[in-house]
Amino acid sequence: MKWRPTLDAMAAIAMTAASCVLVWSLVSPGSAGSGAVDIPLPTEPLAIDGVESKGHPTARVAVIEFSDFQCPFCKTFATRDFSELDREFIQTGKVRFFMRHLPLESIHPVAKAAAVAAACAGQQGMFWEMHDALFRSAGPLRASGLPDIAQGLPGFDVSAHSECVSSDGLHTVVADVEAARRLGVTGTPTFFVGTMTSTDKVLVIARFDGVRSIDPLRDAIRTALERARDSGKP
Repeated sequence: MKWRPTLDAMAAIAMTAASCVLVWSLVSPGSAGSGAVDIPLPTEPLAIDGVESKGHPTARVAVIEFSDFQCPFCKTFATRDFSELDREFIQTGKVRFFMRHLPLESIHPVAKAAAVAAACAGQQGMFWEMHDALFRSAGPLRASGLPDIAQGLPGFDVSAHSECVSSDGLHTVVADVEAARRLGVTGTPTFFVGTMTSTDKVLVIARFDGVRSIDPLRDAIRTALERARDSGKP
């Protein structure tokens, strides 16, 4: 039948979208929203040494995101919703935002290569520039187009980036994927909200396995700020 390939393609697209929608709609214990997932919060503070971040180093509250550059909901958060949290909490010095990689290779074949490219841009102090360029790129990401995106960053060292892609960048991504596995993170975006400890780790108070709106995430951040104030942390 001539129409069978078209139906197969539509089915594949629908399955991918359904997986992302499931991840996006679930909210875990300790956070507001519907569809609670029975996943316990980490009992030990999370280390964030070497993780790319935005915000003042003395911020009392942290948000850790596990993200995938081909995830449509990660893209929505990065290009639309993040700016609100940035203005309210990050630019004001209240929150430090960390991003870790979780490329879902089974449905996003370019995600791992994009994560490595971003990690290597970070070695030149340009992680967030590459992050924004990847999420704002027009059309689907292609492995062959990643070097062009990197080269479009002002002052970018192409040769150093190429060398990193074949070694150091992959190690960073593998470490993030392993951290996600230990925390039981299987989808993107997943967020952890918590207060900073005296040893510069994150004591998690809420986890979100995707968010339909950023209001629950914003509420969790405000709760964390209140706890930080009550604890007397300067």
